[in-house]
Amino acid sequence: RATTLATNAAYEIAFQRKQHTILIELAQQMGALATNLDIQPAYTLSDLLADPEQMDAQLVQRSLVKVADNFDVLAGSRAVGPHGAIPLSGVLRVLDYVRPLAQYVVLDVPCTYDEFQFETLGSAGQIVLVGEQSIASIRTLKLILDTLRPGQAQHTFHVVMNRYDAKMEGLTVANLQKALGVTNIRTIPDDRPGVLLAAND
Repeated sequence: RATTLATNAAYEIAFQRKQHTILIELAQQMGALATNLDIQPAYTLSDLLADPEQMDAQLVQRSLVKVADNFDVLAGSRAVGPHGAIPLSGVLRVLDYVRPLAQYVVLDVPCTYDEFQFETLGSAGQIVLVGEQSIASIRTLKLILDTLRPGQAQHTFHVVMNRYDAKMEGLTVANLQKALGVTNIRTIPDDRPGVLLAAND
């Protein structure tokens, strides 16, 4: 799951580079981050955006939950909300408040194929796209890359193949790189029991 990878990436930046890192969960409906990390945020992203007039730098800072040294999170909604409940303008405003607080800001962006997804990705310096070894997933990755590439001067793209099976014919790293027009695809082996064990722990 992309949220798990975003969490691990943000933590590794904080832990290995000793750089203050903030992870923001942009789930349009109910988030998973608070449950996954067993935290009780005073305010979530949806709480901040519910009353934009009250949002300021101090409130945003109080919404961050410290998970580990150099690692804070801003969790998504704790309840099921309507699709599209998070306005793009509100997210960009939150980012303006968060960026001065950390060396790295990691965004967990849902794949919604809409303006929210592409505009949010477009605001990032580095974009990590997570896919799987399926034709549908490869087509989705290609669509996103082709949409964002016209502005690629400001982006660095990284493609990660989750649950990768090196024995799967036709969808090898070499073929995937050729199809997507990228180099150095990273792979994560299929280890569902290990992931479940880590999540439960």
